[in-house]
Amino acid sequence: MILPGLLEQARARAVSIMDDACRVSRRAASAGQDEATGREVPGAVTVVYAGPCRVQVPSVQPGSDVAGERSWTTQPVVVSVPMAADPRPGDLVEVTAAVADPVLAGRTYRVRAVLVKSHTTT
Repeated sequence: MILPGLLEQARARAVSIMDDACRVSRRAASAGQDEATGREVPGAVTVVYAGPCRVQVPSVQPGSDVAGERSWTTQPVVVSVPMAADPRPGDLVEVTAAVADPVLAGRTYRVRAVLVKSHTTT
């Protein structure tokens, strides 16, 4: 059993090293179909979190994927946010400020998976 308060302290410590800032947005389900064009009308976009984050690349070695005759390079990126942010797969994360690496500011990433475990700190 984890000591009372220890997990909360660890979570506060994790947030304290989040020097960057980001905005997480989520698109609502389709708003229906445009009668004139027959195309789907995208749902509204809502900002579900704005605040501190930490951006990391877990491996400096990029991967490569091939499908049919097309190939491309991939580079996984981990964006840590406080637990209350509750990002979901499909959400977009825009880095709005980056203290140590200003090149990160303005970059946008799509959430592919969310880490879930008993004693997570971020």
